[in-house]
Amino acid sequence: MQTDHSDTVLVLSEIWSYNVILYQNLIPGYVFYYDLPNESNVRGIGVYVKDTLTHCIEDNYKISSVDDCRIENLWIEVTNGQNRYIVGEIYHHPGYKINTFTEKLNKVLTQIFNHKLPCFIAGDINIDLKRFQTHQDTKTYLDNLILNNFMHVVLMPPRISEKSATLIDHIYYSDDSKSTNDVVKSVILLMV
Repeated sequence: MQTDHSDTVLVLSEIWSYNVILYQNLIPGYVFYYDLPNESNVRGIGVYVKDTLTHCIEDNYKISSVDDCRIENLWIEVTNGQNRYIVGEIYHHPGYKINTFTEKLNKVLTQIFNHKLPCFIAGDINIDLKRFQTHQDTKTYLDNLILNNFMHVVLMPPRISEKSATLIDHIYYSDDSKSTNDVVKSVILLMV
C-alpha cells in the first residue's frame, strides 16, 4: 500500500517459513513482520513497514485460526504526521469454510469501522469474487465488506491461466472521513 512516496507499507503472501531470514534482511529501511501457520512450513504472510513511520501491531484485530478456518493475518496501525490508518494483511487457506472466515472477519471490520480510521486490507483470500452471483457464501462475504464501508479495488482477475481466471487476491480500502482526497488504484503486473 502506498499513500505517497514517503510512507510505504509492502505486503507479501505465501512467504513460507524457509524464507523468513531472507525477508528480514531483504529491504533496508523497513521493519519486517510476519505470521506463519503452526501446522506447515508453507503459506504465511509478511508485511514491510518503512522504518521512518510510527507503527504498531494491533493484536486486538487478530483473527484466530481454527480447525475449519485456517488463516494468517497481521494488523498494523501506521501514523505519518497527522495521518493514521490500519493496514491488514490476510491469507485465508483454500478449501476452508468461507462462512466461518466471513463471521470472523466481519467482527474485525465492524471494530475498524467503529474506530473511524482509514484501512487497507490486502491478501490472498482464496475466495473467487467472480462467483458472487452464483455462490451464496461468496455473496455474503462481499456483502459484509460493503456493509462495513470497504471498497474492493482489484477489478481484474490477478490469476489468469489458459483454462481459468480467478479473483482470489483481494485489496480493500475504507475511509469514512469526509476530508479525504485520496485516490486508490490497483495495478496488476503480468509476468510472462
